[in-house]
Amino acid sequence: CVLVQIVRVKGIGTERQAKPIQFLSVLPYVLVDQALCPLSLTYTMAKGVWFTFPVKKRRNAQRYYGMDRSWVRFSFFLSTKAFFRGIIPVKTDQEVSDMGEQPKKDHICVGLLAHVDAGKTTLSEGLLYCSGARRTLGRVDHRDAYLDTHQLERARGITIFSKQARLSTASLNITLVDTPGHVDFSTEAERTMGVLDCAVLVISGTDGIQAHTLTLWQLLERYRVPVFLFVNKTDLPCRPRHELLRQLQEQLSGGCVDFCVSGEQLAESAAMCDEALLENYLETGVVTRANIRGLVAERRIFPCCFGSALKLDGVEALLEILDTYAPRPRYGDAFGGRVYKISRDPQGNRLTWLKVTGGSLKARS
Repeated sequence: CVLVQIVRVKGIGTERQAKPIQFLSVLPYVLVDQALCPLSLTYTMAKGVWFTFPVKKRRNAQRYYGMDRSWVRFSFFLSTKAFFRGIIPVKTDQEVSDMGEQPKKDHICVGLLAHVDAGKTTLSEGLLYCSGARRTLGRVDHRDAYLDTHQLERARGITIFSKQARLSTASLNITLVDTPGHVDFSTEAERTMGVLDCAVLVISGTDGIQAHTLTLWQLLERYRVPVFLFVNKTDLPCRPRHELLRQLQEQLSGGCVDFCVSGEQLAESAAMCDEALLENYLETGVVTRANIRGLVAERRIFPCCFGSALKLDGVEALLEILDTYAPRPRYGDAFGGRVYKISRDPQGNRLTWLKVTGGSLKARS
């Protein structure tokens, strides 16, 4: 059994300095030689931990300790500060200065859009899992997807409301926005496009480009959102990769480029999307990451990645592509924000969702 008690006692020190100290005492009873004896752990909020443990009674225990028990408890005090110094290495000022400051990561907002049943929510689970944001991998058919929290979403296996999650890559902090893929909830997906820095458009490799896929592509073009393409379900019987890529180039844009190729092939394909970059490439033979990132931001090139979200094939490659080529917006110091969603909490209170586009906002300001 465990007894938990909170005790207020007068602090140690002179009469003027002594102040009441709050203790949280946990008393688990342990079985020692067929007798229940309390083993006490008492944590002081400001000082440290008192350890009390039972030891066998000496012959004259009652005489020395005034106790008529077969066990006598002894206590000792361990300072919290000293304890953590012992288990956590503390670096000196010189060591900290030698390490230098860690580079600050840029923050972007990435949306996930797709025709229904293209595997968008499964891809979101894979992104969160591969980035380390989640330790377990949820599935739509198991009704434990992280971003499908509503009962209707889990019962029907579709996304109805847009949801947010956070993950990190080597150089980016990403707010991932999962949007509905069903055409009946397309307005919910369109509301988020005004706050997206870029988007990942998921296309089923077995079904190809569908009607709602073209609708989403047109909306992204209207809002001038840079787009990354992920062709999903390539583990299932479908057309070869080069035929899928040709379909993307014919029906979406000629700037769709396979980014899962070697660096030389990628540089050549990227240079073909811009005349100025092509001239520079012919002269120097070099295409930098900044050049490609600029083309992505201007919607002249659309990176494509192929894989299977369910088997995590191509998910890490997509994370690397986002980390390397996703545009980094720059905002001013003055506070600014853009509202994109209104919702209600379980108590009926109104919640306003917004993207901060500059500065900071303090509570009650």
